Amino acid sequence: MKKKKLLVYPYSRSTEPFIKYHYLIKDYEIQALVSPKGWGIAGDTVDTLDGAFAVTDKFEEELKRCDVVWFVEDGTCTLSQTILDQRMDEAKRAGREMLFFQKERTLKYQIDAPYLNRMLGNEVPVISVIGNFRDTNKMEVQLGLRYEFMKRGYRVSSIFSSSGGELAGGYSFPDFMEDPELSAAQKTVRYNQLVKLIAVEETPDVIIIGVPGGVIPYSDELHNDFGIYAFEISNAVASDFTILCSLYSPNLSWALESEKEIIERKFSWEIGAVHVAPYIWDRDDDIGNNNGGMTIEVDDAFLYKKLPDLDQGEIWNLRKYHNIQRLADKIMEELGGGD
Repeated sequence: MKKKKLLVYPYSRSTEPFIKYHYLIKDYEIQALVSPKGWGIAGDTVDTLDGAFAVTDKFEEELKRCDVVWFVEDGTCTLSQTILDQRMDEAKRAGREMLFFQKERTLKYQIDAPYLNRMLGNEVPVISVIGNFRDTNKMEVQLGLRYEFMKRGYRVSSIFSSSGGELAGGYSFPDFMEDPELSAAQKTVRYNQLVKLIAVEETPDVIIIGVPGGVIPYSDELHNDFGIYAFEISNAVASDFTILCSLYSPNLSWALESEKEIIERKFSWEIGAVHVAPYIWDRDDDIGNNNGGMTIEVDDAFLYKKLPDLDQGEIWNLRKYHNIQRLADKIMEELGGGD
């Protein structure tokens, strides 16, 4: 079946992992990336494993070349409702199909009433991707591993750390985990049962789970909600291999040793690999730090200069695809699936 040509709007850097691993988007072929004027992204180039896409701000022009508009509202960048409504109206008038970031997927199987409050066992190996802050590339690591294992012929199920997972063949972070009417215990049981249902329905060789937010307080002012999601998910399902995605900091090696001890003690997650994202916490942004924390982006040359052992041991730059491949080898060896 011929794939429909997809326009991504409004494109922001948080969407970059989906573009890099666009091969996971089975029903659509990415045709155009459009970012609103004023976001400072138009003119950028987004690299994939076999090419690149240019980002423009020409919505009307790109709409003519596409069949579907993917309206990406992930909360990372703010787009006014007026502009969004205008673009949706243009797409509708042009007869274009519209997609939104989260497409609900339903499972064929359900939990029988006697088991609704019961934890269910899981025999499928689980890979967990966690982070110590925002902007730590968790989604890129999740998509990269999903792509690599599938390329090797494995059946992979994914519950992602944010929305958009359905477009990549997995599941978005479930809505019930953000339901204020449910207790932590209820969320834990429901997440456990979701993993079981996916395992039964999809019979995967491996399940990749992404955990939203930070897993432990980053500082006195940035508490990352004290890792509540991590607490619930770690009690819902055991992790067989855990990847910690971290910001860069000048004292990174010392900080990681401390964080790994806390994570293992608090969540029973033993860290098997660490990804260092090209971001530093901006301590001086008082306004941003009152709203979840702000970061400053650095380039790869900076990371490799400051971290001469990067990619040499357990600390990786997993934005490089060959390191995703190396990590997949390590995971399969530890899980007993290597040659």
